Amino acid sequence: MVDDALRSGIKHLTGVVEAGFRDKVLDMGWEARALGAARRIGGTLLGAFLIDIQEDTPKRLASRGIYTPDTISLTPPERVAA
Repeated sequence: MVDDALRSGIKHLTGVVEAGFRDKVLDMGWEARALGAARRIGGTLLGAFLIDIQEDTPKRLASRGIYTPDTISLTPPERVAA
């Protein structure tokens, strides 16, 4: 995901997950932050986050043991034959 984001020029990822998992995401080595306080929706405490994707992101994740370089190559949709 990180390698594809870097190749594609994606600078940010956002997500909404259970609040406890958001805390784990924020502690994985990403340059990341919570987007506001967690809120209870449909009986589940959810939290939003924003991750900044930078050239050093793979190195930051690797230092925590959670990065594996891409092993597949994706073809952009505009290059796929119809």
